Amino acid sequence: MRVTKYMLETYRATLVEIEVLEKHLDKLLKDEREWKQTETVKGSSSEFPYLPTVFKVSGFSFDDSEAVTEIKKLQKQTKAKILQKKLTLERQKAAVECWLDSVTDPNIRCIIRLHYIEGLSYAAVCRQLGEEGDGTTQRKQMNKFWKSQK
Repeated sequence: MRVTKYMLETYRATLVEIEVLEKHLDKLLKDEREWKQTETVKGSSSEFPYLPTVFKVSGFSFDDSEAVTEIKKLQKQTKAKILQKKLTLERQKAAVECWLDSVTDPNIRCIIRLHYIEGLSYAAVCRQLGEEGDGTTQRKQMNKFWKSQK
């Protein structure tokens, strides 16, 4: 996968979207657990000693079975779409990380990591690198880098 400037600019949004998708998946699983009805019944073992035992029984009521089946089917489709989208975003994230490791100039790597991944302004990048100025030098270095990448 070829990494573009746009992919770097949207990298942080990609990370946030991955978190949102994970929360959505968790909510789907939680909803499914809440549909099940759980009851307890008392009984005893079938062999000696006949000790009284409490058994947990869970499932769906007969009236809800068709609706639950339809909802489960739709949720399964939704879950598959979410997982596919998450996989795509994880691949994009991994591609950015691999590409960043392949950048040979350590100064450019630092600027990319601080500006695109950490979200700092060029002025803040300049300060972080221990240099004086308003970040114009770092911006020019990045422009030169992007032109060399074409």
